[in-house]
Amino acid sequence: FTVLDNMDSLWAGTIKEALKMVKERAWSKAEAIKWLTPAMTLTVPTEFEPEIEDRLSEEQRQVVLDTYARINVLRGEYLERIVSNAAVEAAVERERKKIGVAKKYFVNWTWTEAEAKDYLYKAEIEPVHATALIEDWTPDRDAEEKLPSVSMLEELLRLQKMSVKQFRQVLRDKRYPDRTIDMILATQERLPTRSMLEDFWEDDRLSDNEYILRMTQLGYSPDTAHESLAMLKIPPEKSRLDELWRNRSVTDDEYVTRLIVLGYSRERARADLLKLKGR
Repeated sequence: FTVLDNMDSLWAGTIKEALKMVKERAWSKAEAIKWLTPAMTLTVPTEFEPEIEDRLSEEQRQVVLDTYARINVLRGEYLERIVSNAAVEAAVERERKKIGVAKKYFVNWTWTEAEAKDYLYKAEIEPVHATALIEDWTPDRDAEEKLPSVSMLEELLRLQKMSVKQFRQVLRDKRYPDRTIDMILATQERLPTRSMLEDFWEDDRLSDNEYILRMTQLGYSPDTAHESLAMLKIPPEKSRLDELWRNRSVTDDEYVTRLIVLGYSRERARADLLKLKGR
């Protein structure tokens, strides 16, 4: 026989499964060791093959039996050690995660100092350790206070003063998870964009006065809002012709002629040309 006795195969299956159960707190240390022991224990022979038995002295026979017993003792100690280590690693990881949660909500002002400490105490963090953690996090919390609140950010987003991308990044800086940010965005009421207002006006869903009002709500000045409305009232063909003239794709005469074709009088066409020239 070999001392390892196919330990590699046991590692790949039985031990790995048991340690996983311990880390997930599905089993206690005792339960894991109890379950693993039969699989890891060598069966001590009560007799040997005749050809081997005849060659062994009583002393040699005892050495073999003692070796089996020693291997089983070593395997028992090994099991105790790896199961204990798995339990400790799992406990450390759970503590690390809970400390991370407390830091996150304390720094972003979701929890008060008392609430953060209470959470740490319930996570079985020693009071002295909890106090030290709060002291370490306080500078980050003070810096966080300088960032705009979520309600301020929501108002900026509603008024189109910041983009969704900027809104998301600031909240990430405040350590909000993406899932929470998505929920905030889903419930956020935002004003329509300028292009949306233009579409609404063209579809007769907004009157002239409503268009002006909505534009000012977006932050545009009344003059700009009125100019925008005036441009909307220009036939698309006219605005396209203006663009062609600015790009020097049509001459002055061609510009006037095309406007006349669109129904403009010659005087009005010439006046619009002069206006384009800034005269």
